[in-house]
Amino acid sequence: MLNRKDAVSMAVAALLASAGFAYGETAPVAPSLSLDPQALHLDEAAAPAGLLTQGLDKIGVGDSLKKAGLSVGGYIDSGYTMNHRNHSQALDTGKVQGTGFNSEHGNHYMLNQVDLFIARDVDLKKFDVGGKIEVLYGTDGSAIHSNGLMLGNENSRDMGDDSLHPQYQFDIEQAYVDVAIPVGNGLKVRAGKFDTVVGYESINPNSNPFYSHSYIFQAEPFTHTGIIGIYQVNDKLTVAGGVSRGWDQALKDNNGAIDGIFQAQYAVTKNWTVALQGTVGPENTQDTAHWRLLPDLTTTYTINDKWSVGAEAIYCYDGGLNNKFGNTFSTADSVRKVDSVGGAAGTYGDIWGAALYVAYKVDDRFTVNFRGEKLHDYSQAFVSTGSSATNWYEATLGVTITPMPKDRLLSGVKIRPEIRYDYNDTMDVYSSGRGPADNFKDQLSYGFDLIVNF
Repeated sequence: MLNRKDAVSMAVAALLASAGFAYGETAPVAPSLSLDPQALHLDEAAAPAGLLTQGLDKIGVGDSLKKAGLSVGGYIDSGYTMNHRNHSQALDTGKVQGTGFNSEHGNHYMLNQVDLFIARDVDLKKFDVGGKIEVLYGTDGSAIHSNGLMLGNENSRDMGDDSLHPQYQFDIEQAYVDVAIPVGNGLKVRAGKFDTVVGYESINPNSNPFYSHSYIFQAEPFTHTGIIGIYQVNDKLTVAGGVSRGWDQALKDNNGAIDGIFQAQYAVTKNWTVALQGTVGPENTQDTAHWRLLPDLTTTYTINDKWSVGAEAIYCYDGGLNNKFGNTFSTADSVRKVDSVGGAAGTYGDIWGAALYVAYKVDDRFTVNFRGEKLHDYSQAFVSTGSSATNWYEATLGVTITPMPKDRLLSGVKIRPEIRYDYNDTMDVYSSGRGPADNFKDQLSYGFDLIVNF
């Protein structure tokens, strides 16, 4: 059971102290398709050296890093979103509701993420030690804070402040140690704080086809603090399993219990991958009697060199209504947040939904993306309206533009304009800027972001 306050600190110390490195992870670059398989977030694909690595090479540090097996990199993600009905410049009234955690405020250019990491991969053919430390600063920082690592006010986005604090916040996104054990095809054991295995989309914008996120993404954990093993059974099957302190728990634990994490990814063909992942265990604050079960199914299929599709299906059952769900979709000012101590007695959280992704690669510079989604949510409807359920719908059309895909320095620059339509069949949650009484059940929004990988 992971109940030590210094779990992440130990992971950081072990990573910095490890030796005998082999060259590993580098900064992400634009993928050939926006829908490359994302099921195993645990193993990020290696990429060509980024701007930071190349700069370190110029000053003579790069060779030392390579010999030590270390790679450094990161990215900057910033963007703008506009609600077609609401043109208010005030942060507390100009919100673009429901469009994902990285674009809540309309008519404001936002610095969403400045990300920096230092990492090394491990050689599974021998006993080896590596890991990763990744830090993040920006408006997304408050959205991904884990319990015990809330390095600012986690509700800062509702405080109507354009200053560096508290709208922009710092977060330790990942800090883990990897140990390679040379058994069979090689076992990788990861301990520390790491991004979730659950879901099609992820915190890193390079892994997503759009600037805005799906509703499903917001109904899943962002990170885990625990230990997990990853094993490639054969060329087709990779499995992972472990335990964590719970959804978005780090140096503190909301109930003192652990949960289970699992994932199985199977390559049906070279073009078709299916993955089942999820969590199971007590997640509610000061409540170990009610367990939450979250199975999540993702799949990607590359039809040809132009077309690819992806899909995600989610189901979540919780015996006790949880604060995570209550806060996730609290988009109207009148919505009540769930009691932080276990939720309302005698209720349950029941969420299910699905999303479809389609991508068409015009050429190396342009990929057209579509996402359609429905999320059925009992928990939000209960705490806000008393109705039996509500359904959230959204459709998003966008383009991933890589202006100079073959340029040695600028191949990691991406621009992603999008247009999105949202609809809720129960509640008027989309902002008019004039107050909850004048809100709407639907919303049209426009946005774009700029990603610069370095």
